[in-house]
Amino acid sequence: MRVAVLSAAVVVLGLTAAGVSAAGPPRYAKLCKPITGPRWTVHGGASGNRYQIAVLDYSCATATRYVKKLYARRSAGSKAVLSGGPRGYVCRTTAPKGRKAYQGTCKRKRGASILAAFAWAPRRS
Repeated sequence: MRVAVLSAAVVVLGLTAAGVSAAGPPRYAKLCKPITGPRWTVHGGASGNRYQIAVLDYSCATATRYVKKLYARRSAGSKAVLSGGPRGYVCRTTAPKGRKAYQGTCKRKRGASILAAFAWAPRRS
């Protein structure tokens, strides 16, 4: 079960083996309980109001608190930096310019190593 959760978190967070700390695999990775938020619509017409959050060495409760702030912000463009995340983290959204940040990541890095991160994305029920 732990391997499946770790694999899912790695996919959601967009992490690669090279991007994880040289000290070894993450100590804590999981998918958090899905949350309900603002309505999202993605390319192709799929829509909903559920979000999936994944964490890597970060608490679900704190990630959820930040995601609730971040998904309401407007995107400055795909891969644009998104303000309002935790101190020491760089948050980015992949939402198109002008749309709400319905998906994104926040990562704390040292060099190329990711020390901790969380991500959110639309969840199709």
